[in-house]
Amino acid sequence: MDDIKQPIPRVHNFYVIVCKSHFYSEEHGLVYSFDPVRLKEVKECDLEPIIVYGLTVPKLPISWFTFSPLAQPVPLKDVLHEGWHLAEGLRGHPDILRITSQMAEAAPFLAKDLAKFGVTVEAADKKEKSLYGSMAGAYGLSSRFLSRAARQEFASIDYLISYLREKAMSDHLEKFDNKFKSGRDATLKKADIAEWLSLPYQKIDGSLIGPLDWKPASWMTPWEAKVENTFPRAVSSESHHHGKHLYIDIAKTYGIDRSNIINYD
Repeated sequence: MDDIKQPIPRVHNFYVIVCKSHFYSEEHGLVYSFDPVRLKEVKECDLEPIIVYGLTVPKLPISWFTFSPLAQPVPLKDVLHEGWHLAEGLRGHPDILRITSQMAEAAPFLAKDLAKFGVTVEAADKKEKSLYGSMAGAYGLSSRFLSRAARQEFASIDYLISYLREKAMSDHLEKFDNKFKSGRDATLKKADIAEWLSLPYQKIDGSLIGPLDWKPASWMTPWEAKVENTFPRAVSSESHHHGKHLYIDIAKTYGIDRSNIINYD
């Protein structure tokens, strides 16, 4: 009798990072930073950092994001509940949820809690290129939503976060309706994308929503280790083809020429 081919386990990469280029100002709205900046300096400018939560299908251009203020982190299981129920391109919950070892330490009960729903949590090391590649790509992908928000006015960070969440979900669902056909990766991986989207939806039997289940820490801001010097910084403004942009900059103090920069989203 022929061997029955076993289905390949479904995998999602799950990561949490702090946006390194956009911050919220009560006075100015969304503020852009040209250069990497430590959170200590961000707070000195009375700015609020923003957390990006991401779920990605490894090696495919299928992802979903949501956001929160750093001062108001969202329970990880709440994020997963939303993504697995509403982001249709993810096809429900995976068999394996891949996270960083730092997240595993920050959320020690996540693996046990998700095992009850048939999801195995794997803590990946830095050799797992797909997870860390997803994280690196998340900075650029999430910045698209933040750059759009820079052209809006928000009375509070709560309004900004609501806008970002809505836009990120609508963007995902729009791409799902289009079968994730846009972009170079989509063209190269058309068959793989179609195979993934043909999978039946795996719905969580129950609710994951609960109290805060993790502790934010410095592992969410890896770029801080590469900031060699601390400079006096201030919020400045400049106009370009996207309209007025507010940003943290040291240009005026140190005479740095920004005139050749056309697009710094």
